Amino acid sequence: MEATPSNVNYDAVEAAIKKVEGVEDVHDLHIWCLTNGKNALSAHITAHDPFRTLKKVEHELKHHQKMAHITIQIENPNDVYEHKSTLHKPLDHHIRKEVQH
Repeated sequence: MEATPSNVNYDAVEAAIKKVEGVEDVHDLHIWCLTNGKNALSAHITAHDPFRTLKKVEHELKHHQKMAHITIQIENPNDVYEHKSTLHKPLDHHIRKEVQH
């Protein structure tokens, strides 16, 4: 996948997803540019009420984060995942953070 677009605040998108009612965790979050002005996002989220939570997350991402294409995988929070509560940020995100400090 390509790097996170420079006009997207990765941390703000992550926080916005986590604030959606029903979301317990987000990981494997990737954001990239499809074409000029149209960004895409894929992520895994954990939620007890998958259908209701998915609709709320999609609304947040389309209307407030301006994502043109969204793919969300819902996982059951009762299942144990070795990567639970771990956000896998793209390498370019870490590099930008280090350069800013």
